[in-house]
Amino acid sequence: PGPGSAAAARAAEAARTVLSVAGFAAPSASEKADDAVPAGKVSHDYARMFALAREVMRQPEARRFLREVFKEELALTEEQLKEFAIEGGVKEMSESQFMLLLQHSPALWPEVESFLKAARKEDKADPDKADTEFEIEWRAKFRVLLADARINEVFRKFNDPLTPMQLDMPGGKPGYRNAEVFANHQRVVDGKTLPAGDLKKVLLDFIAGAETELMFNVFDFDLMDVADALIARAKDGVVITGGIDKNVIAERPDVKAVFDKLNKAKGITIRAVDSVGLNHQKVMVRDFNDEKKAKALFSSGNFTQSCVGPEGDLKDLPADKRPKDSIPNANHMLVLDSFLLAQIAANSLTKTLVYGLRGNEYPLDGAYRVLGDDGQWIVISFSPRGGMGDINRDMTRRLITTTKGPLRLMQFAFSSEAVRDAIIERAKIEGKDFDLKAVGDTPFAVRPWSVFLELAGYALNEEEGGKKEYVEAAANALREVLGAERYEAIRANLRVGPRAYKNHVYKPEEGAAIQYNAKIHHKVVISGDYAVLGTSFNFSEAANSNQEQFLLTSDKALVAAMTSVFDGLFALAGTSIVEEIIRRNEMFKKNEAEEEGGDEQYDHVDKEARRSRKKS
Repeated sequence: PGPGSAAAARAAEAARTVLSVAGFAAPSASEKADDAVPAGKVSHDYARMFALAREVMRQPEARRFLREVFKEELALTEEQLKEFAIEGGVKEMSESQFMLLLQHSPALWPEVESFLKAARKEDKADPDKADTEFEIEWRAKFRVLLADARINEVFRKFNDPLTPMQLDMPGGKPGYRNAEVFANHQRVVDGKTLPAGDLKKVLLDFIAGAETELMFNVFDFDLMDVADALIARAKDGVVITGGIDKNVIAERPDVKAVFDKLNKAKGITIRAVDSVGLNHQKVMVRDFNDEKKAKALFSSGNFTQSCVGPEGDLKDLPADKRPKDSIPNANHMLVLDSFLLAQIAANSLTKTLVYGLRGNEYPLDGAYRVLGDDGQWIVISFSPRGGMGDINRDMTRRLITTTKGPLRLMQFAFSSEAVRDAIIERAKIEGKDFDLKAVGDTPFAVRPWSVFLELAGYALNEEEGGKKEYVEAAANALREVLGAERYEAIRANLRVGPRAYKNHVYKPEEGAAIQYNAKIHHKVVISGDYAVLGTSFNFSEAANSNQEQFLLTSDKALVAAMTSVFDGLFALAGTSIVEEIIRRNEMFKKNEAEEEGGDEQYDHVDKEARRSRKKS
């Protein structure tokens, strides 16, 4: 139908309704009216709301009490119970649900502060015992928060993590602007090849622009010039709070040197983050309490020479002697002006860097949505306990199964069975129209735990005595769904990284050989009109226990930008996983090395991915 026809309008509304149920569409004008509350009752003081929510939701006794008070509203439907398998059928209140209550009841904030003081003294050891006077009093006060039927309805919708709480700017101003995607390898835009960008420069420019405050959290950090840039801003009065994974600091001398230097600098508070899993975020926000100046940076790469240094691992070699394949890991950054996204990220960082929460000490996060221009949006969530507690299941899986169109993956490590099953379900839905292309990191795409290896129809047979061989898998769900002919076309487009992205050896004229490498380090999904980008979250079940950021967008410009990044890498990646397997089998026959040495920096990936796969 033509774009202005009644049929087109009905089709667009039907599509919007389906996606809204899945949480992927901004509310329509009628939905906004239905969910509206009387004027004057809605607050936009997000800094105070987040502070109150943090104080309440980080206390186990307060979370237990709120779950009991609102158990009727927090009860899951039969459909949700099948999907989320929450014990007892009643979920915890998510932080986003509590934020909803705060936003629509600012007059009761002093009561919430009083509750905080009282709740600290009231941790009841046996929840089944009769209500105390405290519980009777505060149950009545909290029930007032849901007295408005319209707020009650929206609150219940938020039991679904993909019905996110929408944060709005007063006056209808867009919640983010000037969003840009940067990548450190070639991109393809309108058939033209654009050169690689310099992600370290993007990071340094971001730091240089901070005027009052800056927060960051990152897994790995060995760039001393970036540390110096932070120290320079601190000397100018910028208050800086940061975090680096504790185990990485202990294991890598270059990271410890950065940590120690930052730790000694005035105006900088730096934490060695002791995570239950990995402190795997790559986030930086600046001036996040200033509506006009707040800015956020979300990265797939760490603050390391390997991830964002344009020279790659052999930076110290003279440029005329440095091999052309000394390049950084394939990564990207998302940078945008956004008070709301900076506030949301700063709230998550505060839990980690100030409160020092670990694992289940984090409240259930839920999700937040921020609107840009013309109804475009970004949904954001953080783990541990992101979404309903499992981002692969709650968000990535549902993105794949509830949208349609070309499916594109750039993945560092892919071991999630939930995401694998979603891809197969998508193939069932789309049949001959199923269109999948992928680029995986070469060594990790052919590991025994790799879903890429499984989708390509192979398994690694490792016999006692060290003999290895890749063999055709006995079961191949994707081939069964698609049929042999369509499946062969699909798996030809499941590719490993370009040859530059592997382990190499540099042999100088004098001295010992030097190992260096580059990885495909993106964590990207593009599904039709939507994209996951700026995300630290690998397709790994173990990542749910990590500190991670997850961003999903409908923004056409951002989806197009991320597609150009994929197209640029895919154009260079001429080797399919099947071809790589054949090559390796030939190496096994000749007893040649697998070229897998030299990347000990990424041992955590193998450990995390192995934990993610269930024992057969």
